[in-house]
This record gives sequence, structure tokens and C-alpha cells, in this order.
Amino acid sequence: MSGWVLLLSITLSSWVILSVLFFIFIVFPEQSSDYVPRATVNEGLENNTRNWKAYNATLASVGSGQSGKCLQITTNKDATGYAYMAIPTEVDKTYRVTASFKKGTSPNGQIKVGTERDTPNLFYPGGLSDDDWREYSGLFVAPTTNTYITLVDLTSVKGQTVFFDNVTLNRVEGQ
Repeated sequence: MSGWVLLLSITLSSWVILSVLFFIFIVFPEQSSDYVPRATVNEGLENNTRNWKAYNATLASVGSGQSGKCLQITTNKDATGYAYMAIPTEVDKTYRVTASFKKGTSPNGQIKVGTERDTPNLFYPGGLSDDDWREYSGLFVAPTTNTYITLVDLTSVKGQTVFFDNVTLNRVEGQ
């Protein structure tokens, strides 16, 4: 009888250990020391403009994107309009920002990455005036826990448009 009790005890102990290991590896698969958070910022543009906030502009998800739909920014006043988003970042970590731009009826746009909205103190490729889609990319070290991406319709004429697509912010591994 004591042999059956011992076998049952070992079987139950093994089952508990296997269950705990299964839970750890299935529920927390990416929690290793080299886990790097990644953010595809415009992932929702296929259906809407969620998470983007507008300033002097109207935002729309339209079908003329580089890959599927893209963000269309239309000024709604005779002033510069833009879309912006705050993204959590880790202080002193290196990030790569990428965004594609194409002008619409507006002759110019901008990509600004900074510590506040509409501030280009971390990444700024200058004024953009591309007729066809062009990707812009750069590296920066995050000085704060929030980084702002601002996508600008640079015209000051109501109703003008620009387009942005494939906006990403990824922490660089090993940095």
C-alpha cells in the first residue's frame, strides 16, 4: 500500500511542476532579459485613426496607403494642422522611428519626434515634399518616459492634405 501512495505522490508532484512550467512559458513567453518592446504606431489605420489626436486638422483612414490604408491629415483652419501621439518609452534607451510620407494637395509635411507634441528635439528629417511614398527613419535616445510623434500638414490653407503610413517606434536591441 505504501508503494501506491508514493507513486501517487510523485505523479501529483510531477503534474503540479509541469502545470506551473506550462503556465510560465505559455502566459509569459516574451519575458526574457532581451525582451524589446515594439510599437507599430499606425496599426489601427486599417480601420480608424485611434490613438492619434488632431490639432487644427481632421484625421481619416484612407485607402491610398503604401500598404493598405494610411493616415490622411487635412487642415481644418488656415493654420498648420497635425496629428500627434504620446508613446511610452524607457529613459536612456535607444529607439528607431520610421514613417512613410507622401504629399497630397499640400506641398509639404513634417515628421517630428520629441519630448512634447510638435517638438522636433529627438528626430526631424526637415520639410518633406515627396510626390511618391518615401520612408524616413532615425535613431534617438529617449530622455523621458513619453515620446511624442507629430505628423504635420505644413500648409496654412484650410482643406489641404498630406499622407503618412507605416509609422513605427521600436526600441533597439542591446541599447
